[in-house]
Amino acid sequence: MLKGNFTSNIEQKKDKKPLYESYIWALENRGKEIKRIFDVLTNKDHYPIVIHCYAGKDRTGIIIALIHLLIGTSRDSIKQDYIISSTENKISDIQAIMTYVDNKGGINNYLENIGTSKHSQEKILQSLTAHQDY
Repeated sequence: MLKGNFTSNIEQKKDKKPLYESYIWALENRGKEIKRIFDVLTNKDHYPIVIHCYAGKDRTGIIIALIHLLIGTSRDSIKQDYIISSTENKISDIQAIMTYVDNKGGINNYLENIGTSKHSQEKILQSLTAHQDY
């Protein structure tokens, strides 16, 4: 679903910039693509869902962090989840995502600004936090 240059030069670390700069770039410039993922999450018929990318830490990490923020996961838990996905990951990278979202007025405002309505966010929240007996 998200092909190509989603996160700028994450895979090509030629410029030696901190990874979090690519994450911020993606949040600022790839709202349309991020919205498409949240559109998929809105539809219960798409569950269960697997979210992945080449290494499972950059594009996936951004999306999973946004989902965690939406469902109210503690920030410490979000950081721990991100750190265990790769030995290269740094707290400053995931913290940059959370700070960026905070500066945009929080996760609900960020998602609304990229086109994911409050109603859609509520549907996602209900789907991801529903407790079912199996």
